[in-house]
Amino acid sequence: MNKEFFPPRPLTNPTIYAYELLGVDTHKGWLKIGFTDRDVRTRIKEQLGTAAIKYKIVFEESAMKQDGSSFTDHDVHRILKKERESSENSTFSMECQDAFWKNLC
Repeated sequence: MNKEFFPPRPLTNPTIYAYELLGVDTHKGWLKIGFTDRDVRTRIKEQLGTAAIKYKIVFEESAMKQDGSSFTDHDVHRILKKERESSENSTFSMECQDAFWKNLC
């Protein structure tokens, strides 16, 4: 019988992040909010594909709560929508970039 009652915690680092697209007038003033358990830059490059779009990461923090659980970008989107600062999909006004943090931690 296995003596370990609780298996070890996986070696992941849940991260919430936000970035803006540089030089894209149609997205000026908006943030893309995301979640990953990998490297943020790698995830953003996957999202942007082969487009040569420059970006700036404006927020990158652990998505772990003090109790050991974590939250995702869906939780952030829900809070921002509740605050009526949302847009289509997961792109939000930069005025909201700090608004979600106080509601999640």
